[in-house]
Amino acid sequence: MTEIYYNSGRYQNSLAFLIPLFPTPFDFYLEMHSYSVKVGVNSLSSSKHLPYDLLMRFASENNIDCETLKWLLLFDMLLHERLRSVPSWLECFSDYENKARKMNFLTKNPNIRDILPGYSDNELKQLTKLVSIQTFPLNPKTLEFGEYSYLFDYKQRDLDGHAKAILITL
Repeated sequence: MTEIYYNSGRYQNSLAFLIPLFPTPFDFYLEMHSYSVKVGVNSLSSSKHLPYDLLMRFASENNIDCETLKWLLLFDMLLHERLRSVPSWLECFSDYENKARKMNFLTKNPNIRDILPGYSDNELKQLTKLVSIQTFPLNPKTLEFGEYSYLFDYKQRDLDGHAKAILITL
């Protein structure tokens, strides 16, 4: 469990929400392991979405706020890759997108060079393929409710491989 969830660095925002709900981090990982054995999941590497699915099912069975967790898991996913497919419980991904507002932001924003300074003119023309924008009903970093939009820049990454997440106004 720690190898997949903690050491990979892919779930940092989701874990920051989940772990404090348990007496210790050890208790959280022990419960997760027990749950994975109970539901018959022996290997989490068989599917890219399986670790996310397992966290959602675990949260659901433990009466944890799944709505908040869903958005945090989406944020964690987007920090690693531009999504082409999502788990079924993430119907919010397509429902909550406003493509016209996002396209307008990328193509008509006079400050786009300031927001994304490392892109050439050719890359700026293809921004829709190089970045991702997602609007959340809460701020994944502070858990404050409201409309928060993030631009994920996959060209700029930190040492853990997280894309740069820039809070923007659409």
